[in-house]
Formats: sequence, structure tokens, C-alpha cells
Amino acid sequence: MRAAAITDDRTLAEVDLPAGEPAAGEVRITVAYCGVCGSDLHMLGGSTPAGFVLGHEFSGTISAVGAGVEHWRVGDRVTALALSGCGACPTCRHGHSSACAEAAGRCPGVGRPGGLAEEVLVPADLLIALPDEVDDRAGALAEPLAVATRAVNLAGPLDPDTPALVMGAGPVGLLVAEVLRAHGVQQVRIVELREARRDIAARLGWTAVGPDSAEPLPPGRPPVAFDATGHPAGFARLQELLPIGARVVLVGVPFEPLTLNGLQMVLKEWTIRGSLGYSRSDMEEAVALLAAGRIRTDLLVTETVDLAGAGAAVTGLADPRSRNVKVLVRPGS
Repeated sequence: MRAAAITDDRTLAEVDLPAGEPAAGEVRITVAYCGVCGSDLHMLGGSTPAGFVLGHEFSGTISAVGAGVEHWRVGDRVTALALSGCGACPTCRHGHSSACAEAAGRCPGVGRPGGLAEEVLVPADLLIALPDEVDDRAGALAEPLAVATRAVNLAGPLDPDTPALVMGAGPVGLLVAEVLRAHGVQQVRIVELREARRDIAARLGWTAVGPDSAEPLPPGRPPVAFDATGHPAGFARLQELLPIGARVVLVGVPFEPLTLNGLQMVLKEWTIRGSLGYSRSDMEEAVALLAAGRIRTDLLVTETVDLAGAGAAVTGLADPRSRNVKVLVRPGS
């Protein structure tokens, strides 16, 4: 089979690999689409070994089933969890399975070869069924949508009168806004540096402004805010915009230290919490939202490439001139 693997010079290149037969408890999936994620860029530039196949956001069809696998058949359309805890440790038992020390080790594109390939082997207990109402392109967005779903669920009580502020109009930021709409929240303001992404946010029906604009939320009920940038500048600007009583969820992964204005946090009684990954129930909710047509994904996918274009798609995430939001790779094209 063809796959895009990390090379010694930290790029991605097409290679031929054996498709492999699923071991006991595994299935083999023919990949339809695989999304490109910012974490792929960090893994490419980090310590992930050469030869590794990235890709943890994918949809596809089961092409082979290993021994002992029940409830799944060849031909089933699926996606898969990219984070799944052991279920037994104190972290999992207290509802933080995505932070489990075992969560990433056996998950495709993270601890084992992923979906930037024509075929991928996946433990069967990580599978999530895709109903007929969710096509393959939308199915590849179920994983980042689950990230957004968890962040919104962790934000606390929401109602139509709760204004919301989202920092960043990348895939997760826009999906957070979409999930907020599905929860009935109508006053959503998005702050985004790139004009192209602000345009897409506006086409989705949101008010999107640049980071230097005036406060984007009207005074009144304390808002809920989401930092989907993971960037020190984004978090700093967010704090400048927060009114008294705001609830903040950090959903973008910061790879650099963030500076918190502790005095303002106390004086304005902010509540700040982190959101890591998702649980199975978050992913199931994400798929249900897609099936119900409550999440618009058409505008989020701005480019589709084949495996030969996967390397440029990943490295392009670091290009501030890029107009892309979400790039999908179609391995079989």
C-alpha cells in the first residue's frame, strides 16, 4: 500500500508499505479521507521516529477483521478514537481518560501508524460507526469535532443568553462555534488574525474580528470564552477582552508558556480550565451532531490533496500566509 511517512530530514514522503493483516482484536480500514492537524506538524518536527505514518483524523471502511472482533464487519464505515484511556487507572475512573498515561500509546497516528495511508490497522475498541447521514468527508472531521464538543461540554451551563468569545478561527475554533450554535448559543464572536479565516467564519454566520479590534462582546451576562489558538499572544489578548465573571476553556494546545494576569483573574473572578482531547461519549455526540445536520463542515474543508501533497499540507500549517482551514488527504486518489 502507499503511505506518507516521516523521512530522516523531517519531511513526509510517499512510501510503499505492507498493508498487514489485523491481529486479534484489530480491524484493517481502507482510508477514505485523513485530516491534517497541527499536532501532526509538531510530531513531524519533534522526536517521532523516521518511518512513522501520521494521521489521527480519518474515515474509512473496514476491509478485514481480526480474530475475536465482535460487532464489526467488512464494509462497515467508521472513524476511530485517537485518544483512549485504559479505563482502569484513577485518571480514567475520575473522568479524565484523555489524560491517561496509556491514552496515546495504542492509538493510530499517535502511538502507532496512522491514517496517512491507503490502509490502517486499528484496535476494534477504538472504532466509532459512521451512519449513512455522515459522508466520508464529514466523517474525517468527527475527531476534531469531538475536541470541540468536549470543550463546550466542559464550559458549564449554557443557554441562548450566554455570549461566547472564541479566540482563533482554525478548525477547532470554528467547530467550537458550531457546537455552541448546536447548544443554542447565538451570540458568538470570533477573534482571528487571518483575514481569510475571518471570511470563512462570516460565511458560517459568525461575527469575526481582528485581534486589534474593540471588545467584540456587548456588556451584560458574563460570557464563556474559548482559546483555540494555543498561542501566548492569543491568550494575552483574550485576557484583555474578558469581562468580570467570564468562564474560560483552553482548548488549543500551548507548546510555549502562557502568561496569566493573576491580579485580573482575582479582581474579575475568572474561571479558567483546560480541555484535553475527548472521551468516547464526546466523539459519539460529535457523530450524532453531524448525522443530524447541525454542524456545517462544507466550508471548513478548504483543500483536498493526495498522498503526494500530504507533506506540503502539514508544513503549510506553519505558513501565516496560508488561506487554508482544514486540509484533507485522500490516500486512495
